[in-house]
Amino acid sequence: MAEGEPLRLSEENLARHNELLGDIEFRQFTCKRCWRSWWKRVAMRKPVSKCKKCYKKYDALHPNDEFGVAEFVCQCGHTFTSRGRATSACSCYKCGALCKVSRIIPGRKEMRGGGSGNRHSCDSCNGKGNCPNFKPVINFSSLHISTGSTGSSVTAHEYEVELPAFPHLDGIEETEYSNDSGSECVGVADEG
Repeated sequence: MAEGEPLRLSEENLARHNELLGDIEFRQFTCKRCWRSWWKRVAMRKPVSKCKKCYKKYDALHPNDEFGVAEFVCQCGHTFTSRGRATSACSCYKCGALCKVSRIIPGRKEMRGGGSGNRHSCDSCNGKGNCPNFKPVINFSSLHISTGSTGSSVTAHEYEVELPAFPHLDGIEETEYSNDSGSECVGVADEG
């Protein structure tokens, strides 16, 4: 590859790009001020996102505080979805056993389809209706307090990245000159 040529998409270049970014995961964020929730792909080392309405930055919810459409897997082998929290349990629609949440499905706020016709019954409402798991927002993210550590949290291998050369800038050199007030300035002069 010639110097200054853009990188081509290849498995090797994609793997290197992903390694530099670090591990990426889906995390849930909520804004108490705007009463909204959203999911976003973020780097594991910095799970922070900005609310699109109020522009405040928030830390991701702890995985045990996530909520939304939950997937349940029963010991009888039945897999089903229902509204829930990461720590809630729901009765199996086939055998009636109490099932723990296996995962919260990222990005899904509403149940798909017309529903199974089965009555929702979880440990929060016991099937009596008015379940808190159906609220649009259940838990709230903490406001992000910037520590200024982003620069120092960069991993060592990220410093070893070789930047491409810019051959079209080779003819440019910095020169010092004085302006009318007598102070020195740095400028760019073109050779040629």
